[in-house]
Amino acid sequence: MGRERTALLTATSVACAVFISAGSVAANQLEASLGGKIAFGALYNDGANGGESGPEFLRDGEFFFKAKGQLDNGLQIEGRVELEGFTATDQIDENWVRLRSDFGEVLIGGDDTAADKHREGWFGPPEKIIGYFNSDISDFEPSTEGDDISVRYTTPRIRGFQAAVSYGIDGTDGGGDAGRVTEAAGPDDIISVGASYRGEFGPVAMRIGGGYVTVEGDPFSTWTIGGEFYVADVGPGELGLAVHYDDNGSDGEDAIITGGLQYEFGPWTVAGGTTRELSTGTGNQTYAAWVSYALAPGVTAVFGYEGNNIEDPGIDSFDNIVGAYIDLQF
Repeated sequence: MGRERTALLTATSVACAVFISAGSVAANQLEASLGGKIAFGALYNDGANGGESGPEFLRDGEFFFKAKGQLDNGLQIEGRVELEGFTATDQIDENWVRLRSDFGEVLIGGDDTAADKHREGWFGPPEKIIGYFNSDISDFEPSTEGDDISVRYTTPRIRGFQAAVSYGIDGTDGGGDAGRVTEAAGPDDIISVGASYRGEFGPVAMRIGGGYVTVEGDPFSTWTIGGEFYVADVGPGELGLAVHYDDNGSDGEDAIITGGLQYEFGPWTVAGGTTRELSTGTGNQTYAAWVSYALAPGVTAVFGYEGNNIEDPGIDSFDNIVGAYIDLQF
């Protein structure tokens, strides 16, 4: 890990030097803004696997504090801090500063790994309250996720291709007003790479991507690959197909595969899919279907169902759940 760490930090230093070499000052004062998202509604579960049967009320959301500006040399600077809209263990979510130019972008702070930024291959309704993969209810989620403090470089997208590399530490807050993060005892170095392609061939548009994550001290590595394909002018709308494979490296014991379909026409979206664990001796599976309707720009109503067929008694999850909610994006 020592050589890899040194190489990444050296590359990051060179990239930053290239980005700011002109040394210009900001042409104007940085602009601050507030954004966010809020979801509210109700769910009902059937009380399977020892859970309580009955209704559940939903209120979820985040507020985004943002600042952005541009130097005279064209270098763009942007910062973002996300605050949960309710009391949570991670009250401050993603938080970072990003420099962007024709050479790509460098981001420093708490954000996704390079692999996670380039994962493709599944559909989900706004806010993913329900869904067949990476929903708030399902036990299946990407193994490349994580908002550890890191530095990430992303290339420009050239002829549809883009790549990224990130280095982070699973550390602890250093304390004080500086907000420093120091390495914790045990596994800490997190190295990730990711790449994706976006293109169109006649009526078919595609998004293909994947990545790799390795953590110091962990004998296994994680990798993902997936794709989304959209066919225009199918009846009055557009048909989408998504496939995704995720392997957390545990000798294939926790690999999963997902597949989904989506059809969009006007303000309506009808979609669904399934995720299945490929582990030996288990057949854990999640499946979901939903309908969404865009009431106005940034306002979407969702009604859907998620089912979890859990054969492993160690997983606590509801077998069936239905819900309706409204998602606000601002």
